[in-house]
Amino acid sequence: MTREVTLTWKDDEIYTQDHYKILYQEVETFNGDSKTKVVTDKIDVNELYPGRNYSLSLSAISNGIESELTITSIATKPASPIIEELQPTPAGFIISWKSDVTSRQEKIYSSLY
Repeated sequence: MTREVTLTWKDDEIYTQDHYKILYQEVETFNGDSKTKVVTDKIDVNELYPGRNYSLSLSAISNGIESELTITSIATKPASPIIEELQPTPAGFIISWKSDVTSRQEKIYSSLY
């Protein structure tokens, strides 16, 4: 299961930035997943949980002063269901599954042929 998002941005060529501050926070939940990182270059964020919506904020820091935030949102890929039981029958299969408990999926769709 991948939990990684690569954040890239284009530097403003006129100014020099010392660091960048990245804040990602899960939306639509009280006390959801949240973290702040200060980096000097592009970064892979690999702590995001599957099946969730995040708000990502980025600001440049130069001489200790932060720029205005650039804000975007991202939805992480849902976790795959876990198959609990699979039994063959004369007509096909009986299958049961459960969702990953950390995922905030609304529905699981089933299409068996």
